Amino acid sequence: MDRYDPARTGYAPDADGPIQTPDISWQATVADEDEYVSQLVCSTGTVYAATEYTLTAVAAETGKRRWRTESFGTLLDYDKPLVVKAGPSLGNEQLLLGSLPNLYAVDQTDGSARWKHTLRGNVRSILLVGNTVYAVTGIGDNGSLIAIDVHSGLKRWKTEPSQGIRPYAYAQEYVVGQVIDHDQSIGAVDVSTGARAWKRSIKISNPLYQPSLCIANGIVYCGTGPLYALNLTDGSTRWSYPLGTNDANIEPVSDGSIVYFVLNDSVHALDAETGKLRWRVDLSGVASIPTLTDGTLYVGLEDGLAALDSTTGNERFRVTISNPGTVSTSPIIAGGTVYLAVDQTLYALTSQ
Repeated sequence: MDRYDPARTGYAPDADGPIQTPDISWQATVADEDEYVSQLVCSTGTVYAATEYTLTAVAAETGKRRWRTESFGTLLDYDKPLVVKAGPSLGNEQLLLGSLPNLYAVDQTDGSARWKHTLRGNVRSILLVGNTVYAVTGIGDNGSLIAIDVHSGLKRWKTEPSQGIRPYAYAQEYVVGQVIDHDQSIGAVDVSTGARAWKRSIKISNPLYQPSLCIANGIVYCGTGPLYALNLTDGSTRWSYPLGTNDANIEPVSDGSIVYFVLNDSVHALDAETGKLRWRVDLSGVASIPTLTDGTLYVGLEDGLAALDSTTGNERFRVTISNPGTVSTSPIIAGGTVYLAVDQTLYALTSQ
């Protein structure tokens, strides 16, 4: 899923990404001219690329298109076009996709819909955890967090509207995200009870901003300035790191020992326990959330990709794309290959 796992760590410890300069093994057009790729996920042998109106599957080895979906007309006579708002996420041999106003389970092999669950309101985020997918149902401040069975598409439970949050990350039986009825707060719902465990203000200055966060070793990392480290169980502060602004778009990733984030064309690495700066590297043209493997941090740039040693920040390699555009997704690593989306084109970067 986006940022690898339900905790949104961005850390793929088992991924075998290149550490020397890779070649572009193939490139494929996966979006129309007036669109751009908004999210990538990868299964064994297949890469899935989502735009606002399409979901496309291509072969991971060659980039050859396997299928493309623009609507689910075969499902209960539903022939409206896709309006992708969340996902896709992979699980149970299907993709979970939020398309206004529904949540869909999509067959990985042909792009057909297995089931849909109608959600009243805007599908801003979905979170797949095992056999459950979490989403928001309801309109405006009356939204509730809902738990849906991934096999049947049926509701398991939902919170009271006053307890609702937008699901973003999960760890240790807690779903964490922005509190629906309070724009400056995040909160956690205990999924064993369906009740909100805590709510905490982090002074989000932009009411339209949806906090991006990750969870590692029982700590929630989030904030628009400062960056907070909060205890997962009660939302209390462990430490905070000043950013020099209260309106930063911080999207942290972490392996549990270091927290990485991008700010003003630089990559920062903080000690996860203390919040002290370990290193900072200026990197002009940073364009995506980093992706972390065991020892390497991959960062999408305006004109390609940079790989940094995750311990020191030293640059391992840089790849420049001949036709630069907008890198709109995090790089994903699978099978020794880095997949990078630039505008309408998907690139596969592999060391020979």
